[in-house]
Amino acid sequence: MTNARVVTYDIADGRFDFYTKEGWQEQLCEWRQEIEDSGYEESCEGLDAEEVVEMMWGEEMYFEENGLSEAQVVTFDSAYGSFDFYTKAMWNAQLSRWREDLILEQLTGYENCEALSTQDLVEITWSDEMAFDEIPEKII
Repeated sequence: MTNARVVTYDIADGRFDFYTKEGWQEQLCEWRQEIEDSGYEESCEGLDAEEVVEMMWGEEMYFEENGLSEAQVVTFDSAYGSFDFYTKAMWNAQLSRWREDLILEQLTGYENCEALSTQDLVEITWSDEMAFDEIPEKII
C-alpha cells in the first residue's frame, strides 16, 4: 500500500508526480504564493486545489486525490482527462485484454503480442491518448 494520496499528470511533460497528503498541501501553498507573487490582487488562501491548479497550469495539468491507497498503477486518458487506478493483478488482466484485442483485430504485424513491452502495448493500443506509471510504495 502506498502513502501517495494525490497524483498529478502534466500534459506538456507527459509526467506523473505523486504526493503524500502533507506534500500536496505544501505544493499547493507554494503555488498559491507564486500566484500572489505574479500580481493576483486577492488572497489565494481561500482557493481550493482545483482553483490553484487551474490558475497555475490551465489545461496542462490534471490531478486526482482519490483512489491511490490500494492502487499500484495509474493511467491518465488525455481524451477524457481522467485517471484510472489498478492493482497489479487488475493491470495485468487489462494488459492481457489489450493483447487479445490486438490479436483479434490484427492491428499490428506482431506475431507474438505477448512479446510486446507494456510501453509498446499501451502506445499501439492508445497512441498518444494514454499514459501510465507505477505508483511508488513510499514517498518521502
